[in-house]
Amino acid sequence: MTSPSPCCDPAPPPLPPEALVPWPSAEVPARPRPAPPPARAPAKAFRRGVVTVACELRTPRVVQFYRRDFTPISHWLDGLDRARDFRHVDPRAVHEAERIVTAHLAAVQDVFEGAVQRSDGLIAAQGLADVPIRYADPVTVAAPIVHPAARTYLRVLSTADDAFASLERAWLLGLVDTRARRIEEARFRKALRGISTRVREQYSAMARVLREARAAAAPPAEPDAVPAPPDDMPWWQDTAPAEHTAAS
Repeated sequence: MTSPSPCCDPAPPPLPPEALVPWPSAEVPARPRPAPPPARAPAKAFRRGVVTVACELRTPRVVQFYRRDFTPISHWLDGLDRARDFRHVDPRAVHEAERIVTAHLAAVQDVFEGAVQRSDGLIAAQGLADVPIRYADPVTVAAPIVHPAARTYLRVLSTADDAFASLERAWLLGLVDTRARRIEEARFRKALRGISTRVREQYSAMARVLREARAAAAPPAEPDAVPAPPDDMPWWQDTAPAEHTAAS
C-alpha cells in the first residue's frame, strides 16, 4: 500500500499563520527565496492559543491547496468561534455552522479514503503492492492550528495526498489509463475546492447575521457621532465594549 503521509503530534515552537513556508526536503538542497515580510506573533494574529502540527505532503497538487487555502480557512474558522463572544449571535447558530463544516470535512475524508482503497486494491490484485512511488521534492509543512476543524482539514489534506499518490502509482504501473486518471483527479480537486467554499459560506452567513442584528439594535446616530466600523470589518477586530460581551 502507499505509505500514508505522516501528520505528527504538535511540535514547538508554533509559527504564525503568515509563515506557512514549507520546509524543503532534506534530500534536495533548499532553493534561495526572498526573505518573508515581518510576521505578527500568533497571539496577535489569532488572539488565542496556537499549536503547530508538522505534516509531510508529497504531491504538488495538495501542496498547492495547502499553501492557498489553509490560512484563509483557519481565519474563517477562528472567526466563527469568536462569534460566540457577541451578544447579538445565538451560540446555537455558531454550533450549527461548525457542525456543517465538520460534517462536510468528514464526507470529503470518506471520498479520499475510498479512493486510496480502490487504487491500492487494484495494485495489490496485480501483485505490485511492494512497488512504491517516490517524489523528488516532498515538503513538510508546519501548520498552525487555531480551531479543531483546522486540524481535521489538515488530516483531509494528508489523505488527499495519499489518494493522488496512489492513483498516480496505479497509472505509472499501467493499471489506470490517462483519461480515467484525469477524471479522478478532477473529482479530487473539486472535493478540495468545496471545503473552502463551505467554510466561507458559513463564515459569511454568520457575519451577515451579526451585522443585521447589530444594525437593528443600534440607536439613531447623532450628528457628531463617531462613524461605525465598515460592514466588511471582521467581527473579531471590532472590540467596542458596547458590542462585546464579557469573557466567559
